[in-house]
Amino acid sequence: MMTLINLKNIEHFSEKKNQKPVKTRPIKALEITINTDDIMQRIENISPSFGLQESPFVIGTKEATQMYYLSNYDEGDTKLWKTIITPFEKNKIEKVSDEKMSSFQIAQSKDTYFILAKGNIQSLEVEKNKLEKIDITYTFPKNLAAEFNQMFTEAWAGFEENFYDSEFHSEDWTALKEKYAQYLPYLTNRSQLRLLFNDMLGELNTSHFGFNSNGKEKKRVL
Repeated sequence: MMTLINLKNIEHFSEKKNQKPVKTRPIKALEITINTDDIMQRIENISPSFGLQESPFVIGTKEATQMYYLSNYDEGDTKLWKTIITPFEKNKIEKVSDEKMSSFQIAQSKDTYFILAKGNIQSLEVEKNKLEKIDITYTFPKNLAAEFNQMFTEAWAGFEENFYDSEFHSEDWTALKEKYAQYLPYLTNRSQLRLLFNDMLGELNTSHFGFNSNGKEKKRVL
């Protein structure tokens, strides 16, 4: 059972010159009571009856309640779906987007909704079940040398704090950092950084450990 509570904005009036102050009544605390008797028998399924559903987000309108979520209901491909819950009517399930996605965020600005997924911003028309991509551009400088240094240092610190053997298999982990860090100025891309860090990990002579990164590869010019 789902209960939606809409809290309206409370306006505050300032006292103006030659104007009597506005009297306001105190706001009573909202009390919510949940009847837990036989609650498991009152659960209502609002998503597809098979597959995996995750990341629910609720938008309430005057006409209905719209539950957005990710589901692999469509032949195993995870996409954005929604269930429309209308009083006294059977729940309606609709696909919002044909685009595969693993996560999404919904933001609201007054009566307008936006979806952020896969690095793109799209406007969402709730009633029409329509997405429209918003084209944005932004240029900023990127210092790959500083990025490589930070990734190397943070990854090293992660192992320093979490490695299961406090003696590091009799190796000096700090000395290994200094030994391999001297090659950082000569790296030109992330694949070389991965190779460098994994070579350092190889000094520990342990299995099931490795360093990896993903994203678009950029090449640094020395």
